[in-house]
Amino acid sequence: MKKIITISLLLCFTMFSCSRTAKISEKSIDAKIVKILDSNEVYDIAQSLTFSNDKEQYSVVEYSQFDSLVVLVETVSGQDFAYSRQIYFENGKVIFLKEIGDQYFSDREEEYEKKTYFLDNEKQQVYKKTLDNDGNGEFKKLLEKELIIDIKKPKNAINQKGDFEMKFGEFLIIEPQSYLILENKISNYNVALFIIEGDFLLDELYTNPDKYEGKTIFANHENAIMSGIERMIYRGGILIEN
Repeated sequence: MKKIITISLLLCFTMFSCSRTAKISEKSIDAKIVKILDSNEVYDIAQSLTFSNDKEQYSVVEYSQFDSLVVLVETVSGQDFAYSRQIYFENGKVIFLKEIGDQYFSDREEEYEKKTYFLDNEKQQVYKKTLDNDGNGEFKKLLEKELIIDIKKPKNAINQKGDFEMKFGEFLIIEPQSYLILENKISNYNVALFIIEGDFLLDELYTNPDKYEGKTIFANHENAIMSGIERMIYRGGILIEN
């Protein structure tokens, strides 16, 4: 009996020690972010289209490794704001968020950087600094209500689903340029894909526009700078039967 009690106590002590060492802290999260950003790490990258509506322009880049999501980068801009938000994951859970952006007021522009740590017991700690003209500033701890991360929106943007399900609208021709316009009339998001070369799908859409109007198109693209302007270049598409 004495031996059993001794072993039990030893197991309890081991479990207690492990739970203490596994505690999530700002320091441990910083170390994980450094590892994620290591240039030796290799990731699978998926990039969404750049979607626009009357409120914002929105795009996402997804970094994954071994079929596990590691980082989502959202780029969002509107009439009086613009920001890039990096969301870091570990084992499917958000551990850190970094946001760099601008806010435009009637009398000034404010550039800021914000970082949020997701700690033990679902606690969050937020720091924010306002940057001066030289890009300098000091982080201050904020007492904000808990931030709810919307993962569904960026995932839908990557997969062209939900608000980002794109349907055939029209061809926009501004000689000598041609664009394929895809849209979602519910969310009002739309994309304009610059056409460099045609294919069977484009020929079919152009020949029978009334037949395919409102039909879902999953579009592949490539971003490129052309004549100093960043364009989304059409790289093929798939007609999705609803």
